[in-house]
Amino acid sequence: MNESDFNNGLLEFLADSPTPFHAVKQLKQLLTAEGFEQLAEHNSWSLKPGGRYFVVRNGSSIAAIRTGSVHPTDGGLRLIGTHTDSPCLKIKPAPEIRRQGFLQLGVEIYGGVLLSPWFDRDLSLAGKVTCRMENGEINSVLIDFRRPVATVPSLAIHLNRDVHKNRTINPQKEVVLLVSSGDGDRRSFRQLLLGQIKHEHANLPVAEVLDYEISCYDVQPPAVIGLNDDFIAASRLDNLLSCYTACRSIIDTSGDTSAVMVCNDHEEVGSLSASGAQGPFLRSTLERLCGLEKRWTGPWTRPCCFPLIMRMRCILITKTSMTHSTGLASTVVRSSNTTLTRDTQQTVKLRRCFAIYANPLIYPFNRLPCEMIWRVAVPSDQ
Repeated sequence: MNESDFNNGLLEFLADSPTPFHAVKQLKQLLTAEGFEQLAEHNSWSLKPGGRYFVVRNGSSIAAIRTGSVHPTDGGLRLIGTHTDSPCLKIKPAPEIRRQGFLQLGVEIYGGVLLSPWFDRDLSLAGKVTCRMENGEINSVLIDFRRPVATVPSLAIHLNRDVHKNRTINPQKEVVLLVSSGDGDRRSFRQLLLGQIKHEHANLPVAEVLDYEISCYDVQPPAVIGLNDDFIAASRLDNLLSCYTACRSIIDTSGDTSAVMVCNDHEEVGSLSASGAQGPFLRSTLERLCGLEKRWTGPWTRPCCFPLIMRMRCILITKTSMTHSTGLASTVVRSSNTTLTRDTQQTVKLRRCFAIYANPLIYPFNRLPCEMIWRVAVPSDQ
């Protein structure tokens, strides 16, 4: 692949990947078009030498495998790791704010977001929505409004004369989406999502929106810029550039040594989730690639096989991420992230269980590898 084709493919991939869910969908399409076979985690795997496979978790993490002619425990493997998520604004579980005739949506800060660039942008919404179908089944669908539907307006300068003097941004009060001026529009955000689902997926018999993971994104498309086309300007380059590069690499790789690509979610908030890098996704994939899952002693207990993998000779591990240039940004100040990740389908299932007793509001927090911790907020009147 020449440089022009690679760059054009990258720009198309960036434009079609506003969320980790859409990025994994695009990666699946790239891999499938090149003969990779999708595997399911709940099924047994029968991997063959020279085979091409991939597996998806939570719709937001993906691992691709190319098996070589030599078994990984004998010949080692090549491993490259990236992440599908980027710092962004996510819609809160109960986001509606109605005041002075305007409809606004509250957002939560995901990852280490630089807040200033989000003001006065043409923003759209995209993500995953978990729904109850007319037959009672629970399914998830992806949506993308693909047009400007919101903005975060700046305060006029004559109301804030000190805006250029040590400005601080209160995300709770200032970073709020303005979406409508219709005083008579009393639809909830879930009803708005239901209308978008019916617009994008007209044939799906969706009865109710149960939960969602919706993110904001700037509708300005990625582009090659500079007098000599020197630069690529785009949102989510960290780390979708590495995802696309890793995907093209495993597609083009060959030889006797096996290769694995893993693109995890939740890197921006610490990777402590079932689909994050510190969760069990990569470990279980490598165990199954090496055939070590046969050592399980039962459905709930198993001996630790990961040290056997790490003792394999000739193993090459590469972790890719976007670097911050010290020449253009002389100082980078980092702060700790709060781990706030959710699995909408698991949320819905647990809500149904608790609804039998107290009908609480439930918000899951993934904080530990291989373990999901839930916070249950019961209404005060119950």
